[in-house]
Amino acid sequence: MDTHKQSAPPAPARIRHKSARRTAEVQNRYDVTSGMNAAGGHVRRPSSVETGGEEAVLRPYERLKALSLVRDLMRNSAPIRGLARTMRVNIIGPCGKLRFRDPDEWYNKAAKWFNGAWARAADFTDGSTWRECLQLAIHSLSFDGEFVVIFDDGLLSGGNGTGRLCFFESDRICNLDAAGFEPFKKKKMTQESGTIYDKLGRKCGVIVAAAPGLAETKAEKAFVLTCDPDKPLHERNWLHVMRKFRLRQGRGVADAVTAAPTALDALEILGLEMQSAKMGAAKYAAVYEKEPADAMAGLGLPPDAYPDDEKTDGKGESGSGDAEGAAEEEDWTSPALEDITGGNVDYLKEGDKVEFAPTNRPNPNLAPFLDYASDVAGAAFGVSHAYSRLKTDASYTAFRGDLSMTWRVFEDFQQFIEDAFTDWVARRAIEHAISAGDLAKPPSEDWHEGIAWQYPAQPAVDEGREASATAVKLKNGLTTYRDTLGPDWRETLKNIAEEIEYCKKLGIPHPALETASGAVINAQGQQ
Repeated sequence: MDTHKQSAPPAPARIRHKSARRTAEVQNRYDVTSGMNAAGGHVRRPSSVETGGEEAVLRPYERLKALSLVRDLMRNSAPIRGLARTMRVNIIGPCGKLRFRDPDEWYNKAAKWFNGAWARAADFTDGSTWRECLQLAIHSLSFDGEFVVIFDDGLLSGGNGTGRLCFFESDRICNLDAAGFEPFKKKKMTQESGTIYDKLGRKCGVIVAAAPGLAETKAEKAFVLTCDPDKPLHERNWLHVMRKFRLRQGRGVADAVTAAPTALDALEILGLEMQSAKMGAAKYAAVYEKEPADAMAGLGLPPDAYPDDEKTDGKGESGSGDAEGAAEEEDWTSPALEDITGGNVDYLKEGDKVEFAPTNRPNPNLAPFLDYASDVAGAAFGVSHAYSRLKTDASYTAFRGDLSMTWRVFEDFQQFIEDAFTDWVARRAIEHAISAGDLAKPPSEDWHEGIAWQYPAQPAVDEGREASATAVKLKNGLTTYRDTLGPDWRETLKNIAEEIEYCKKLGIPHPALETASGAVINAQGQQ
């Protein structure tokens, strides 16, 4: 007995041994790289090794399909369309005004010309305003992922050009066919999804087709826009603007592509719920008669297939049959009730059965679920739920937190569009105006260093509280008028000083020279 007990290890020892081996196995790997659990079942989406850039992941045909789905959402999904408008209004809004940091007279004239004569018809194709072009540029980056823009210095219209902008959407970018790209191939250039690279792998061109939705095009039916990567950006007459999420990325991928699966599922669920609700509203109940008045009713036969109401006596002559059995009961109706309900009245007889339609459609949990789906879709754009749902349902502190998180994203977008697009546009447009004689020569060769832009700022939730906080920051040197008032802070302060002097002449106290209690502060700063 003793020998038998020693030959077999106790069960707990075996369990401990297997557990230790399993622990070592888990600790010596990254779980995310395995799509299988210990039992061999799938626990997450399987992965594969990438061997190319983002252009190899989202091939031209797949990219075009993704664009079509996103545009379908813009046409049919109210939350997505509302989110698109929210981003355009908050990032650009009524602003997009050119300002210069230098108060010299030439800079004021240049800004006035740009914001006036040029901005009123900035688009080469249809004469859209600069503000509308900016808003649609934000939309293209968010929902298409990219756009190409040409500054017409003669490339489009010949001569000195019109000095306007011509835009091309993402579905116009594609490769050249083999014959069309042969001259570039001889220079050791390559193309990938409409982007051209030189022999060093540097991006040096983009191909824009005459028609959208093509995988490749002929050279004579496309703009082949090239540049020297060694020359500065402002010397180009075209730009390929896109937001990247990888360091070496040749084509843009929109945030909307990531949000689209959730938004499409939510749109489909809402459509099904609406249909079920409409069916429930159209049929409030079903009436089952104990003794149907017509046993053949509902068979779908034509009217002449039903028997006549009168019976025959077998000799072709009609008869009334048994007079006593032919007496029919008179149906009881209520004209007054029918007038109230518009005629929607069912009259029941003894023994009839009524089954009311279920009232659980739409699903009572539909609204919070769709709110959650909007939050998930909005997260791809970096906006909080107050912006993705377009409603405020939280406290002051929570709502201000929503604003702060979202406006960091909006401000980053404003800075990006300034660096990647608007500074280039302002410089090209003003240089074109100088060469055309519409503006005098600038006082300095580095005049473009003073370019600045006026964009919307984060709105105040409690204006009184935030104005007091700004005043304290200014007093303690924690902020500046430039940061508070924007690029035109000098002009704003001059206007305030002019108002103060005018109020003094009229003997009216200016609010800027009053304390919080209303006491007037004199020129020496005394009350």
